[in-house]
Amino acid sequence: MGKRRDELKKLGHGKKGMGWVKDPKKAAYNKVYNKTTFGIILDIIGMILMTL
Repeated sequence: MGKRRDELKKLGHGKKGMGWVKDPKKAAYNKVYNKTTFGIILDIIGMILMTL
């Protein structure tokens, strides 16, 4: 049963990287967002820690 469930999940979500095919504008936005957001959060935390 688990194997069939996994196969059905794969059909619904597609393979990794399929976002570029389905919606390239959204995929490009998400790539930039995911690369920059974490860095900004670390910068803010670093500034707070430096002022202590």
